[in-house]
Amino acid sequence: MAYSKRYNVSTPIPTAAGGTYWQRLGTGFLDANKGHITVLLNAYPIPDSEGKVKMFLFESKNDNVEAPPKKHLTLAERQSAEANMGRADGKTLADELDDEIPF
Repeated sequence: MAYSKRYNVSTPIPTAAGGTYWQRLGTGFLDANKGHITVLLNAYPIPDSEGKVKMFLFESKNDNVEAPPKKHLTLAERQSAEANMGRADGKTLADELDDEIPF
């Protein structure tokens, strides 16, 4: 399925200072061939004081419509990265946390 545009799905949340905070809820994809938008939500919006749920679509600043999958590190890669997180003095985080406290 080829999508032609990507949108950020957001909901407005009023702030105490009188402004608006835009909470991102998910992503929308425009299928130009079929003329519809598919919306994938990662969170549900909360109704406002009138009981209405409002969601807005903003064009994504990311030009890549088909997002690349995120690479997840394997356990061995994570352990290697943690072991190599040394400081200038050559100590690692494990060395720094190795103390006399029994827990």
